Amino acid sequence: MKAEFRATTPADAGAIASFLGRIFEARGGEPILDPAMMQWKYWRERPGWQGSRSFVLERGGSIIAHGAAWPAKILSAEEIPCFFLIDWAASPDFPGAGVSIMKHMAKRVPVNFVYGGSEIARKMRFAMGYRPRNDVHTLALPLRPVRQILTSPWNWKTPARLARNLLWSRSKTVLSSHWRAQPVDALKIRGSNVPWPIRHSHRLMLERNPELFEYHSDCPVAPGVFSLAMRDGECVGYFCLTFPPGQARIADAWISSSRLEDWIQFYALAVEQACGRPGANEVTGAAANEVALAALEKCGFRIRALDPVQLYDPQKLVPPDLPLDVQLIDGDGAFRNSGGPDYLT
Repeated sequence: MKAEFRATTPADAGAIASFLGRIFEARGGEPILDPAMMQWKYWRERPGWQGSRSFVLERGGSIIAHGAAWPAKILSAEEIPCFFLIDWAASPDFPGAGVSIMKHMAKRVPVNFVYGGSEIARKMRFAMGYRPRNDVHTLALPLRPVRQILTSPWNWKTPARLARNLLWSRSKTVLSSHWRAQPVDALKIRGSNVPWPIRHSHRLMLERNPELFEYHSDCPVAPGVFSLAMRDGECVGYFCLTFPPGQARIADAWISSSRLEDWIQFYALAVEQACGRPGANEVTGAAANEVALAALEKCGFRIRALDPVQLYDPQKLVPPDLPLDVQLIDGDGAFRNSGGPDYLT
């Protein structure tokens, strides 16, 4: 019997949850199985994509593979529609189902990309035609080590971890009085003078607009909180924080400066805002360019993961040799969690 590929609808939510729960061995109550979360990720209308963003491969009426698209646009000489692949899963009983659904989805837009996943998944994607473009560093900094330990499983390493994180948490950069954050309601971003990222000669930027942050502000499990970064009263950038259990995540951050000192103070400002959330015991972020990476490390962050960005571009639309400056908001890294704290430190 031939497998059939199709877009899903909200009526498929139960079957998708059952399939993903089995493949990922997810417990009841985890966000990936939550109906409201699926509605938001897969079927809620958002700019840059028409129709459902969730797809299945079926055989005999049963799901054998699933994948979902997180839409984006690469800012090159022209805007290049693309997506980040999320919630990709395939039944081990049907070899090739995972590759098949990825190939079907890749026909929807000319380019797609992904980072992270297992070594097996990376090799599979490479065999399909995905090619490494640049690395993304995931970094973290403990904020409240005692509360972090109290909300973590205990083992024989716990005392040493607590001692390490207590010392580590004191390495935060002191914020200059010249900098302050100005929170902005998601529905008022359109009227704010935000210095959005623009095309860059040395790296590829991804489109940012008010609609993206309005959409993120309605995430059922980790809504985005948007702030302007002010230096001496002038708006020089913005950042968006999300707050899954136990964490603050710098989902997106940008300032119109190339000076490392400015980026250090900018990230210190984001950390200060993260500290203002009582339940945030750790702050994390991602860096795909040298300035952001150096600034985060100067602020006390340490690298916890290093993943290649893999780009699928069969039509060669993306300029070669330029890194893709992705952040957590460009995939599910801003909100993905297991339903409890997923600490990196």
